[in-house]
Amino acid sequence: MEADTFVETVRDDAETHLGRLGSENALLAATNADLEPTPVLETLAGREAGCRRHYGSWASDDESGTTFEHASNRAGERYEALTAGLDRSPTETGWPVVDHFEDLADDIERAAGLVAVALVADRTYLQAVNFFVNEADETMADTCRTARESTAEDCDDGVALLGTLCSDAGDWERAQTVAVETIGVAYDDYASRLDAMGLDPRPVC
Repeated sequence: MEADTFVETVRDDAETHLGRLGSENALLAATNADLEPTPVLETLAGREAGCRRHYGSWASDDESGTTFEHASNRAGERYEALTAGLDRSPTETGWPVVDHFEDLADDIERAAGLVAVALVADRTYLQAVNFFVNEADETMADTCRTARESTAEDCDDGVALLGTLCSDAGDWERAQTVAVETIGVAYDDYASRLDAMGLDPRPVC
C-alpha cells in the first residue's frame, strides 16, 4: 500500500459504516434528534473544539507536529465560522471519537486518526449543507461547504504525513487498521444514539 491508495483502501474497508454515517440520520443522531439550527451548529462546533484541542496537543517542531498544528488551526477556524452567529460559544461535544484519540500510540496512528475523522466529517458536513439548504439559510450552507473543503485538507495532509512515516507494509497496515477502527468508533456512537431513539441505523431498502 502507498499514500495514493490509502484513502481508497480505508473507504473500501469502512464502506458500510461510512455510507450509514453519511445518511440523512447523521445529524439526527449527532444532535439527539434536536434538529434546529442552533443545536446543529453547537454540535458540529463542539466536535471541532475537541479535535482542535487534541490536534494541538500533538503539535511539535518536527514535520508531524507541523501537520497536526495546521489541522488544529483548521479545526479552530471551522469552530469560529460555525459559532459566529451564536449567542454563546459551545463547549466540546461529548464525542467518543475524540476520546479514542487518547488511545493512539504514535504519529502513524495519529495521522491515520486524522484521515479517519476527515472522512467522517466529510459525510457529516454534506448532511449539514443539505440541512441548511432546506432551512433556506444559504449563508450557513456555504459555511458548511467551506468546512467540508477544510476537512479534505486534513485528509490530504494526514495521508502525506503517513507517506513520510510509513517505512514498510506493516506500518501501512497498522495505519489502515487504526483509520478503520476510528471510523468504527464514530459509527458505534451513531448507531447507539439511533438505537436509543428506537431507530435502526441500517438503511431501509
